[in-house]
Amino acid sequence: MTKHFHLGLILANIFLLGLGCRPQQQPQSLASQKTYTNTQFGYEISYPQTFSELNAMSEAADLALNFPAAYTEGTNLGEAHIITTAHVGLTSSTAPKCLTNPYTGVLLTQTVMQGGEKFYTYDIDDAGAGQRYFYRAYQTFRANVCYTVLLQLHSSAIENFDEAQRPRAYDHGAVLAAFDKIFTTLTFQK
Repeated sequence: MTKHFHLGLILANIFLLGLGCRPQQQPQSLASQKTYTNTQFGYEISYPQTFSELNAMSEAADLALNFPAAYTEGTNLGEAHIITTAHVGLTSSTAPKCLTNPYTGVLLTQTVMQGGEKFYTYDIDDAGAGQRYFYRAYQTFRANVCYTVLLQLHSSAIENFDEAQRPRAYDHGAVLAAFDKIFTTLTFQK
């Protein structure tokens, strides 16, 4: 009887500790979503209404989204953006430029299928002066257009904060899951 009581107490503590490890707010489902349609380049992508559109971060960006505060508030994550681009004028001889990691110059080999298209993907981690940068991209070459869906994250190193004022670490897995879920909504018009 005592063994069962102790086992039950241990399991109850593990359960209660596990509750404290959850992110403050889970990402919103895509049930209430907005859809961005680009008729010029023939694609659309959907995202939760809680994401806000930013003014184009560059002239090349078709759509730039900011993650909602639920992902960043009280954490070390300073910026989280999703950017879609379509670069025209590429030919089959310049297509490899689209399928190359822009940071390393290496031809991309890892692929995923989305909307009947093969996308090449890469992740990049970078750091400097207590700042961390993470990028995940999906790229494809279709009808002489290079399409990219890019996640950009900028966070501060937790260890650089005074212990008394240290924010909690952002939930990297939840951010990646939200991005990948948005990416899976990308479709091309035939």
